[in-house]
Parts: sequence; C-alpha cells; structure tokens
Amino acid sequence: MSQIVYDEAYERDLAKYFDENLPEKIYDAHFHISRAYTERCGYPGTPFEQYSQFMQKYICRPMSGGMVMPQPSRLHTPETLADENQYNLALAKEKGLAAGLIVTPGCGREATEKMLDTHEHIKVLKPYHAYCPMDMNRYESDILDYAPEWMWQLANDREFPILIHLSHYQNMLNDENNWGQIRMLCAKYPRVKLILAHCAMGHNVRKLRLGLEHIKDIENIWFDCSGAAETMSIYYCLKAFGAERMMYGGDYDHGESVGRICSFGSNFIGFHEPYINKEAIPPDYKYQPLNNAQECTMAALEAIEVLGLSKTDVENIFYNNAAKLFA
Repeated sequence: MSQIVYDEAYERDLAKYFDENLPEKIYDAHFHISRAYTERCGYPGTPFEQYSQFMQKYICRPMSGGMVMPQPSRLHTPETLADENQYNLALAKEKGLAAGLIVTPGCGREATEKMLDTHEHIKVLKPYHAYCPMDMNRYESDILDYAPEWMWQLANDREFPILIHLSHYQNMLNDENNWGQIRMLCAKYPRVKLILAHCAMGHNVRKLRLGLEHIKDIENIWFDCSGAAETMSIYYCLKAFGAERMMYGGDYDHGESVGRICSFGSNFIGFHEPYINKEAIPPDYKYQPLNNAQECTMAALEAIEVLGLSKTDVENIFYNNAAKLFA
C-alpha cells in the first residue's frame, strides 16, 4: 500500500489562515475522550493530553473550554457505558470542562436525574441512535426510539440541553420523521435546548437545505458544526438560524481521522484513510489529504467569510455561544 503524500506547503498556508482568522478563545463544543485511544494519533501523554496537542497543532489554538463526552458505541454494555461516563465526568471535573452524559432508553429518568444531581458539571444529555433496540436499523430509527419522552420531560423541567445525532441517514433532516418529531418535541418541551450535532447531520448539502425549511422558525434549536466539512452546510445553518445558534466543535477523535465526509450523490460518504485504495487513484487526482478537524474548521471559516459575518459573530460561533449554553 502506498503512503499518504501531504501537501506541506498548503498545510502551512492553512495554519496561517487559521491563525489570522480564528478568535483567541475557542470553546470546543463537541469532542470525545476514550481511554482506549492512546496510540493512533502519535502524541505522548494521557488521552486528554493527546487531544490538546492535536488541537494546538492543527487548529493553532489551545482550547479555552469545551464539552467532553464518551465515544458512543453499540458495543457498550450498561456497565461499560457507565464506566465511560464516569471516566469523562472525572476528566471534566479535573479540567474544568462541561460534560456530556450519554443516556440510553434503559437508563431511566430516576437514575439519570440522580446523576445530574450528583455531578453539577454535566451540562448536556447525549442520547444516540446506537442505543435504540438491537433489532432495529439504527440508521433509520426515529428520535423517540433512542431519546424517549422521559429524557425530554427531564430536560424541559431543568431547562437543559439535549444533543441529538440524527438518524434516518437516507434523508437526514429532510426526513419527515426527523423534522416532524423535532417540531413536535420542541413545541411540547419548549424549555429544552435542542442541539443538532454536525449541522443536523448536514453532510448532504441539498437535503440539509430542504430540511431546514421545516424547522427554521423554531426558537429552541442550536447547532454544532463538528464533523461538518461542507462549507455550504454550515452556510445554510447560519443563514437560517444566525450566528447566535451555531457552535464550533472539533469532533475529536473523529477529527483526527485523515479525510472528510461530504455530499455524494443522493446521500453522503466518508473519504477516510482506511477506506481508500491509494494505489488505484489516478495521479491527476492529487490525493493529498488533511485531517477531518482541519477540513471542518476551514469549512466553518469559509462559510463565515461568504456570509460576511462580523468579528463578534466569529467570537460567538467559536466561543461565546457554547460557553453560555453550557454555563
């Protein structure tokens, strides 16, 4: 297998672009730390130190704050998920970060409420489609399959954020099961602060744009642009909801992956290193990749530039919005 060839001159130019256009303070509103992730990124130290070194090198800023959570996995048992939650909660407390608590339908309101009462640095509930019933196609599951109403009732009572990674991958936000349940739940539970991760899974630009038409009037929705490498996806979210409801996220450790996710035909595809046969790529294709965090940060800055947003808007997107929401 041939080796990756990087465009080092371009990466230096990109680092200069980041340094000149990013605000001094950055809040990473969406990243994951796992104890199992200790070698692939090639940095020494603890998993959190590896994350910090990666972001400093490629985003050209130390993170001034962040919201950390475990890496969701369908392989988790209740015991291993509880262990990962506790590890990230301890890390968040030690580092002065906000914590995301992964919750499953089986956790139940009483136990989840006890966790919130015990750990005041939990700032968001994170259900995930990996934890819908095992006999279901998780990629085409409804929001209520993995985030049942007791979660919404609890979040509404506490005026608390819920972070959703949408399923229905064929149409994503433009699937009526998604936008229809978002409309229903946001109206029924208006004190919930709903965050739609990855620009509402907006990896297919056209389907995101069409889906936004169905929810653009809802006032309790925010977005993070973690993992979103399509400039126009971020552009359309910003245009529909404004700079006050977008938050930057690096999506580590996915952000460390070489490659990007992008629109592809009627859906999307991840062009990432393990899936690429580099020997079959014609030389005129110039396969010289970046990591996903670089791609996504560049996309965010390009969307901001196209919209002509102000310095204050940039500071809100990269720091203030998340710092306020997760306070």
